Amino acid sequence: MSKLKEINLANNQLKLNSIYQGAWQEVTELTTLDLSGNLLSHVPPDLPESLEFLHLQNNRISRLPDTAFDGTPNIKGIFLRFNPLSVNAVKESSFAHLVHLQVLDIGYGNAAQGPGVGEEEEKDLANWDRAGGGGGGGQSDDSEA
Repeated sequence: MSKLKEINLANNQLKLNSIYQGAWQEVTELTTLDLSGNLLSHVPPDLPESLEFLHLQNNRISRLPDTAFDGTPNIKGIFLRFNPLSVNAVKESSFAHLVHLQVLDIGYGNAAQGPGVGEEEEKDLANWDRAGGGGGGGQSDDSEA
């Protein structure tokens, strides 16, 4: 199992308590983890350092703590579209240390699922740029390249 590069666990109704702590310790070469279409309420802890692409679309993630991606310094793409995130739930500090990050897909559709979030906040979230410099670091076209 230590040589696995990709794991696809999409659409399995997984919750955080379905994933035991330390589950990722054995997969030290894992680069892509697809947990999309599950019932996750948070970003899973203890993700492997080798991880480059994390697919969390269509879950129940409503906030991102500053430490959500501390263990993934090599991450290049984070896909969070279609989670009940609001503009206030996504902090730049959650991504600031990710120097290899190329794709941050928090795209359109997130805020629409959040209760009491209006169209204006949805537009703000869709246009949010993690780098703050307008360099396109926070926008995606759904590709991993």
